[in-house]
Amino acid sequence: MKPQASAPPWQPLTFGGVAAFAHGTLGRLLRVQLVVALVNTSVLLWFFSTAWLPVLHQALIELPSEAGIQRGQLLWEGRSPVVLGETTFLGLALNAAGTLTPGTTADLEILLTPKTVRFSSLFGHLSLAYPSGWTVDLSQRNVTTWWQAWRRALFVGLLAVGVTLMLVFGWTLGLVAAWPVLLVGRLLRRDLTAGGAWRLAVAAGLPAGLMVSSAILLYGVNRVSLLGLLLACAAHFLVLAVYVFFAPWRLPRRSRGTSRTANPFVPRDQARGRQRSENPFAG
Repeated sequence: MKPQASAPPWQPLTFGGVAAFAHGTLGRLLRVQLVVALVNTSVLLWFFSTAWLPVLHQALIELPSEAGIQRGQLLWEGRSPVVLGETTFLGLALNAAGTLTPGTTADLEILLTPKTVRFSSLFGHLSLAYPSGWTVDLSQRNVTTWWQAWRRALFVGLLAVGVTLMLVFGWTLGLVAAWPVLLVGRLLRRDLTAGGAWRLAVAAGLPAGLMVSSAILLYGVNRVSLLGLLLACAAHFLVLAVYVFFAPWRLPRRSRGTSRTANPFVPRDQARGRQRSENPFAG
């Protein structure tokens, strides 16, 4: 009678659910990882649409008929200084006279000056000079036309880039976290291969990413501050470490007949067949 096959892994929220990916297929892990990446990227796009996009719409109204950047210099014929748009999350201001006023109370402030664009946040200030080779038309007519023509493609592109970056980040972080996973598994004498340790490590990063997305949602509805969001991003690695340590405890114990020096990339059935063939007394 054949043993009943275990159910394929499907949820990366519990320690047992994360551990199940160690014995699952790579395709199953990629499908679950893709779903989580879509959720996380959708949260980022929602935040952009609700927190930052209104500022850009306000700025379109304030743009003059003649404005732009030419040879590293801001050209502006509208009123100055002016706050082009502001929410609690983002503030966009301009001062063609070169002073640092006006200021905004947003978590991130972008100030356009004659020769630089200045970013201000909790991390301090950063000023970047306009590239000398740039020629950008910032007139209201040109920017509005460009935005109406490209906004859908921009959102699709951001979605594709966001999902791709999250997948690559998860794979790379999994390579780093796979070593402590494999170490814990060996110390606990669990049934774990090198490939299984990598799959478990990648799955361990999924609940940490969902936690950050939850913090972004709370930040977007003003339930947590920017500092709370930054703390949640830092706690991402702490959550990953917790799953890396505790998930291997949910793996089955290694059978006594399993060789410690077996090739972790060789399927178990094939490895067992080799062991039997090497034993001259095997029936």
